[in-house]
Amino acid sequence: MTSTDPAVANRPQASAASADTARLRRRISAVYAVLGLAIVVQAATGRLDSPGAALPIVLGALTWVVARRVPAGLVLRTHATVMLAAAMVAVLSLVVGLPGVLGDASSFYALKAQVTTPIGDHNELAGWLLVAVAFVAGVRTRRSMALAVLAAGLGATLSRGALVAGLVAFGVGWLIGLDRTMLRRLLNALVVAGAIVLGAVALLDTTAPADGPTSSAAARAALWGVAVDDIVAEPLLGVGLGSFEDTATDVEGPHHHAHNGTLHSLAELGLLAGALAALRLPLATWILLRRGATYRAQAAGLGGLVLLAHDQVEALALRPVYEMLVAALLALAVRELAGRPAARETAIG
Repeated sequence: MTSTDPAVANRPQASAASADTARLRRRISAVYAVLGLAIVVQAATGRLDSPGAALPIVLGALTWVVARRVPAGLVLRTHATVMLAAAMVAVLSLVVGLPGVLGDASSFYALKAQVTTPIGDHNELAGWLLVAVAFVAGVRTRRSMALAVLAAGLGATLSRGALVAGLVAFGVGWLIGLDRTMLRRLLNALVVAGAIVLGAVALLDTTAPADGPTSSAAARAALWGVAVDDIVAEPLLGVGLGSFEDTATDVEGPHHHAHNGTLHSLAELGLLAGALAALRLPLATWILLRRGATYRAQAAGLGGLVLLAHDQVEALALRPVYEMLVAALLALAVRELAGRPAARETAIG
């Protein structure tokens, strides 16, 4: 007689899911082991710029371990809460700094440079705020005030690249069928942020500073060229964590990062470790967006998507917040694949 008990019928599927989850967990742990070995080898060969250059990856590995053992929504709520405070600081910096730069040459860039927090510079802050906007856009309960503050903070960074990245993520999310309410909230936040940026563009002089590159696009192209040269010169071990800026001294302006996560990872870590480092975020995002069935997974995946888009043009990869976010998203992806009760919840907060 064939059993009709659903629990019995689902056992093979549950076993297969459990095996897939265990396999994914082992592979991610192996990736962090390879990254740890790369740090040891770089230190032994004198390539590591300083012990502090390895700190972001160490923080990411610790986050991977911890995030697998805490409630799934805690990671998202923690990041959003920290970014709410950072957004208020950014808005205050914009309001206080605006009167002092009106009428000055290159005032747009002068004001932009003032919008900083302990987390990093204005462009990095824009990346972390953009992720928080995506997370909060995925909250089922109405938290419009929190989303408005985050949107204002994103606008206060005056980061045009973050807005473009957000729009790209919105378009991709719409094409693959993410929740429409979530995407509308994201778009509304981008409109608010965009209005602030456009207002600053209208009021201020957007001429590039005389002591810098002719444009941000030209500076990025130059940095990408340096990264490619580094990869060709040191394909196995990379130039060393934290050492990219030593090879980019001919590029005017900030040159501590290649402003492209994939190129930066490959340049500093070498082809093997760099490729593994660069593939972590796309992997987590793909699992959360395509293999995760819950609303929570979509919200986390949307956060990964905006981070992935912005990482192609900004100095985000291998930074502390980036490493912690990527590790947390990987842990959430593993939970979603496992189908644990925490992953089947329908709201972030």
